Amino acid sequence: ISRAFPGWHYDCNYEFSDLGKIWLLWHPTVCVSVLHKLLQSITYSVRLLFISTSLVVTLVYGSTCRKIRRELWAELCFLSYTAPVRGSPWVVLGDFNQVLSASEHSTA
Repeated sequence: ISRAFPGWHYDCNYEFSDLGKIWLLWHPTVCVSVLHKLLQSITYSVRLLFISTSLVVTLVYGSTCRKIRRELWAELCFLSYTAPVRGSPWVVLGDFNQVLSASEHSTA
């Protein structure tokens, strides 16, 4: 990574999965701190130095197993009540491995 993106920083969740399901790569003009890290999500405090703005970002890679994915939703609900998530702009994004209807499901 350091050869492809010199000076950039990165974080991942390999401590929870040998596959490292979640990665974040950021430019040095962005200040990132890990707030909460689990198998299906990582939550960061992100400060954009060039415009003096802060927000909380949660990156998600939901399990394909419904039972395990329910844990993700419980974790997100818990996070919504904790500082600094509560009272801050918060964006949650990623792959939830959730479909609205069975017709959206891939059989591949």
